[in-house]
Amino acid sequence: MRECIRRARQTGALALTLHTTEIMAAAMRLYERMGFARAPELDIQPAPGVTIKRFRLGLEAPASVWLARIGGGGLLALGIACWCARETPLTPAGLGVARGFLAYNLVACVTLALARPAVASGGLPALAAAFLHGVLASALLRALFGPRRSSAGP
Repeated sequence: MRECIRRARQTGALALTLHTTEIMAAAMRLYERMGFARAPELDIQPAPGVTIKRFRLGLEAPASVWLARIGGGGLLALGIACWCARETPLTPAGLGVARGFLAYNLVACVTLALARPAVASGGLPALAAAFLHGVLASALLRALFGPRRSSAGP
């Protein structure tokens, strides 16, 4: 059942439904424990006195996914601001954008470090993301607080 749910989510399905009959009482309890809810409006009655019950599991994205997407939009906006400030990096606005991007990368590194068990199950992409955030944070730290290059020639 878990594999069916995983595959349905992976394909972008909004719901997963199944049918069962009264004789399958143990199965119905299992479905309910897994989050399926009765959907009597979808029941089938193929013959008088025979009801095939339908259960439904909503697969809509949880609120955390939507919150992460909003955060991603904020990150995109910060990235655009960085791109626009690249010509004037030492202005107060340019430095503010760089500091904001540094804060984001540091928080991402700490969050990924604290979520070690989840990262372990996420495999290589999660490890690569943690590494990338660390590299970006290091580069920003060097750019913001490292030795300043003079604009004059040698």
